[in-house]
Amino acid sequence: MKNKFMRGLLAVCMAFTCVFGLAACGEDPADPPATPAAPAMTFTVNEEVVADASDVMADLKMIHNNFPSENTEFTLEEMLADSQFQAFPGFSEFTYYVEIGTVANVTSVDSITVGSKFLKDQTFELSIGRNNHLTAKVYYVEDNKVYVAAPVVVFEAVNLAEIKINDTKFDVDTELTAVAGEVETIAFETASSTVAAGENAGEYDVVVKEANNPILLTFDGVTSEDFVVVKKVIGDEVSYAISEVRASNKLAVYPVPYSADPLTEAYDAYNGTTREYSIYVLDGSVYTITLNIEVDRT
Repeated sequence: MKNKFMRGLLAVCMAFTCVFGLAACGEDPADPPATPAAPAMTFTVNEEVVADASDVMADLKMIHNNFPSENTEFTLEEMLADSQFQAFPGFSEFTYYVEIGTVANVTSVDSITVGSKFLKDQTFELSIGRNNHLTAKVYYVEDNKVYVAAPVVVFEAVNLAEIKINDTKFDVDTELTAVAGEVETIAFETASSTVAAGENAGEYDVVVKEANNPILLTFDGVTSEDFVVVKKVIGDEVSYAISEVRASNKLAVYPVPYSADPLTEAYDAYNGTTREYSIYVLDGSVYTITLNIEVDRT
């Protein structure tokens, strides 16, 4: 009888615990409550991103080859503080970055992929003519809005179908399209240096004997009215340039950094290297060439 009474008392205690105790029936009181799932990250693209970037490029076209200094490396902050740059019309409204969209439900944007992948605080170099180079961050985030440097947007948004934020993919349609074009003619400005077709299509073997001797390119339908953005890849280094087509309808590229001085030992570092150029004619075509470089100082 005593055992029967104790079993009944135990059952009552268990039922009491299930209803009024600290834990639900069948659960360990030590288990923490389930954490609600975090809301998924969202990204809303700026539908005017291409138009905004084109406006910035128009301002950059104004300063291309017109910046008074030569052979200068400067940051965006240094350029904006330069009295020579401040003298250009429209300086007060100049901005280098455009908003590509708004991100939500994310604590940090550690990388973005707009054509190419860029990491937080990564910088890039832009050549603006006369051997002047501007260094700035690729992107930054402010008030959940993602801002990307206009030259990167204009080049990388061509035929773009997706943007990644921290490797999470979002489908986009920038409606900026371009077709692959072919180079019509390619030759050095003076014949002291030489260029010849390489083994593969779009590949050329060049022998450089002067640093101030550009390679001149012509493309079907491209004229001096056109403005281009060039992406240069040298090994692991990626940089961009803005350029104008000459009055002769030829685009000049320098296989080694421009200098009015004779080639020196410093140029030996470019011997045996390869440069890949992707040339985007705004609102037109993309042309790709590869230069296999030999430097001859004899």
